[in-house]
Order: sequence, then C-alpha cells, then structure tokens
Amino acid sequence: MHTEFHNKTLESKLTINSVIATLQTKFGKKTPISVFFTTDGKLGKIEIGKDLTTAEKNWITDKYPELE
Repeated sequence: MHTEFHNKTLESKLTINSVIATLQTKFGKKTPISVFFTTDGKLGKIEIGKDLTTAEKNWITDKYPELE
C-alpha cells in the first residue's frame, strides 16, 4: 500500500531535493518516497510508500497546499 498526492494548481517553486529531505525528516529515510515534478519544474505528485494517518495526510497538504 502507499499514499499519493497530486498537484491541483501547478504553482510551486520547490526543488526535488528540498521536498525529499522534508519528507525523509517526517517519515524516515527507510520509507519509500517518490517526488515528481512537471516539465516546467513544478511539484506534480508525491508518493509515500506506506498508508498515512489522517494527521499525516493533513501535514502533507498543509506543507504542500498545491497538492490534493
């Protein structure tokens, strides 16, 4: 199982390294994490390789409000 978040507004100025580092800090370095950016450099999608609690899901959407 895993949890996905997709960009709903395509408005972001993040880097892949900063997003991965933030997610690894929150979920640990052993949790599989995939971060996808669009061709124009905007955060497109995040996949976390585990089921998240409601609080964890809310943390993601609060941290990255362009995702749903």
